[in-house]
Amino acid sequence: MRRRAPRSAAGLRLLVVEPSEDAFVSTLDMLSGSRGASYSVDWVTSAEAARRRIPRDHYDFILVDHALGRMASLDLVRFCAERAADARTVILAEERDPELAADARLAGADAFLVKQESGGAALERAIRAATGAPPPPDLTSQLVDLKP
Repeated sequence: MRRRAPRSAAGLRLLVVEPSEDAFVSTLDMLSGSRGASYSVDWVTSAEAARRRIPRDHYDFILVDHALGRMASLDLVRFCAERAADARTVILAEERDPELAADARLAGADAFLVKQESGGAALERAIRAATGAPPPPDLTSQLVDLKP
């Protein structure tokens, strides 16, 4: 299990690995609703592009869309665990999938979010939880925490 020092949610560097521009824009919309947090966001459309970017740039948080494909997304999570151990990694999926959530945990993901159940509040909560920052008291989500 990776142990990391808590970080502030302000000024975090995020990498979004999302093959769809529309879905990426939706993710940006969710992030823009975050209260009191600011992010520097980079976007790539493939696991290969992410693999090239991650060693070069320091990211605090990596959001991996399962639309990359099961093996590609899980392999990327493993890569992040090995090459970007300080970054928090979250899998974003279209629907609840307990088997995928379990595989994501084994691969090293910090959390699993379901797109239809998640919004800006859920994404903000995932980022805050992954960075160790306390959530705002009125924030609720469908976050599936994968690490104790």
